[in-house]
Amino acid sequence: KRVVIEFQGDADKAKAIMEELRVVYQLERGKVIILNPGIKNSVIVGKMVENGLDVDYVYEERHSLEEIYLRLVSNRG
Repeated sequence: KRVVIEFQGDADKAKAIMEELRVVYQLERGKVIILNPGIKNSVIVGKMVENGLDVDYVYEERHSLEEIYLRLVSNRG
């Protein structure tokens, strides 16, 4: 599972926060995608808000059964 945080504000601040919290992430336009959600979402969101970022949405991104199946099948080939 991956956690997606949609935000508004300075992407460099978001990057600095993720590095400070030592999470594995991807930064896309207006989104931080947490690849190893070992820290509670509330800690990450709290840190973002403390640093002046507006958090719009936080949600888990789950893969469909079809995506999982295709990944398994392609790894066997």
